[in-house]
Amino acid sequence: MAQPDEKTLKVSYIPDVEQFSVYTNRVELNLTIWDLRLQIMEIVGKDEDSNSLLIKHHGSVAMSPLHGKALLRALDSTIKQYEEKFGELDLSRLDQP
Repeated sequence: MAQPDEKTLKVSYIPDVEQFSVYTNRVELNLTIWDLRLQIMEIVGKDEDSNSLLIKHHGSVAMSPLHGKALLRALDSTIKQYEEKFGELDLSRLDQP
């Protein structure tokens, strides 16, 4: 049985009443043999009294390892396009305490 040509395959999006957008500046990754989980969070401040970060946990996204690898490829391609347009992103700041 012939597979449809992906170049001619059309995509139709179905609206979801529960659709949402969220900003994240912190993601933690967990894994099992079956899936990868991205814990989506936002650092919203610092509690000076306890010297701790205030982090809002928005939720998680779970996917298969195969989908995770495809996401990695898509993110890599998108970041390369961003850097070509706006300049290289400097990750050295992430190494600072």
